[in-house]
Amino acid sequence: MFIVIIKNPPNIIKGTLSLYLLEIDTGVFLGEIDLNTIEFLKSFILENINSDSHGVFIYKSTNIQKFDFNLFGSRRLRFKEMFDNINLISLKKL
Repeated sequence: MFIVIIKNPPNIIKGTLSLYLLEIDTGVFLGEIDLNTIEFLKSFILENINSDSHGVFIYKSTNIQKFDFNLFGSRRLRFKEMFDNINLISLKKL
């Protein structure tokens, strides 16, 4: 399972995501796709994102939480790895 949640995406990103994933709500895309397609979509989004867009990639993993995520774009949230490979999200200080 691969999930992309993106706010303020350019049309080219939204259109490309719609080719591979189902948009279940505005800016929320999900689907079961292979690893090569996941890597393609991640790099495509990071290359074409604009300055006011932000979001998160969520995908299944073998860690204790059974999923992993990557944040991207301009936002105050950041990824924080805790003990025992438990991942959290925290706010950046202003």
